[in-house]
Amino acid sequence: MTDTPVALIIFRRPDVTRRVVDAIRQAGVRRLFVIADGPRGDKPTDVKLVQETRELLSSLDWECDVTRIYSEVNLGLRERVLTGLDEVFNQVDRAIVLEDDCLPHQDFFRFATELLDRYEKSTDVGVISANNFAPNPEMRDSYYFSTHANIWGWATWKHTWREFRQSPSPLPLGVDDKRKLKSRLPGLFRSRGFIKLADHAAQLDSWAIQFAVMCQLKGWLCTVPKVNLAKNIGFGKESTHTKFESFADEIDTQPLGFPLNHPTGITPNYREMKRESLVKALRWVIFPISHPIDFFSRLFRAVDLFLIQPSR
Repeated sequence: MTDTPVALIIFRRPDVTRRVVDAIRQAGVRRLFVIADGPRGDKPTDVKLVQETRELLSSLDWECDVTRIYSEVNLGLRERVLTGLDEVFNQVDRAIVLEDDCLPHQDFFRFATELLDRYEKSTDVGVISANNFAPNPEMRDSYYFSTHANIWGWATWKHTWREFRQSPSPLPLGVDDKRKLKSRLPGLFRSRGFIKLADHAAQLDSWAIQFAVMCQLKGWLCTVPKVNLAKNIGFGKESTHTKFESFADEIDTQPLGFPLNHPTGITPNYREMKRESLVKALRWVIFPISHPIDFFSRLFRAVDLFLIQPSR
């Protein structure tokens, strides 16, 4: 059984949500918060899909205290996540956060719980992540510290979330902030990509970019498991921000193993961070060569989604 509260963010995708709920069931989560947005007024199919998705959480077949934080009007992804997690952290002092397309490995629940306990009083650690986009199973330590916060399955404390809400980082970024981010993000591919994303954050219905920027500027570290502990299963046209089926981020999960081997100090592992940045960059070159049919199929679907469908 998992005693750490879990916040599940859902909307209108019953198929992927069902798989994540099954993982939560398997973990025996005892306290569950379900955050749901309302249907969009200009999308007639939303009403049915929102209802179908919520019905998955209407009754649970295991012992679990459920708090449903539902909006009957559409707030948008950013506002719904922010206000939903505000309610969660008004009631509990820590939580594991899963979106409807972030399928966790069972080891993540124990991993997150142990590290939430271990680093609760640390002023250096802000996020416990499930993600490693360049797994390194041969690492001696079970995880390392990164300056970049990955949130496809993550956990944090009330004090971290409240500080973010009370003093969010200003966007767009100033020159000094960009310089600081470059110094904290090793690897040209990663630093340029992140800063470009931050520059366009105002045009995106996203809370996550501002949260990640705040973690960077405040110097908070993120724990990264040596293997990937959550897989995004929501790539495609129904997604808000991951419509393109990215082969660079589709990483299978693996067992982590316990007991955990902890790093000797709370400092960024720049070697692993640079390796991850390099591995992700190389995938953009290697994948099209080694999987040409898959690559062109994804490319065709992306062209159809972004160029052809909007003009129909």
